[in-house]
Amino acid sequence: MSRWMFIPCLLGVLTLALMPSGVAPSFAWSALVNHVAAFTALAGLLATGWPRLPVWATALGLMALGGVIELTQGLALFSRQPDWIDIAANGVGVALGLSLAFGLRATRMRLTAPLPAALPQ
Repeated sequence: MSRWMFIPCLLGVLTLALMPSGVAPSFAWSALVNHVAAFTALAGLLATGWPRLPVWATALGLMALGGVIELTQGLALFSRQPDWIDIAANGVGVALGLSLAFGLRATRMRLTAPLPAALPQ
């Protein structure tokens, strides 16, 4: 299911990231919260949808995506400003998403593991 959800999530993140500034309502920390939430979702979906993908590849790929988004936002076409703080927030989101995915995987493995045989008395 994570595989099916990844592409729509990615498209949603890209659409929102490249919207002109001021379109969505915001509060003081909303940009950072949005970055963390978006990259938490992307990392979690990648890690659960493609469990054989190396962690470093997931992290590196998503951080590269965040960098490309920030560079693209700097173009005059999008009337937005790139920010290093946003890239840091993306990194926090990636770490959080991977941590949640691995926690979910460990819990799932524990729940599906066969019960040990009773010890002889």
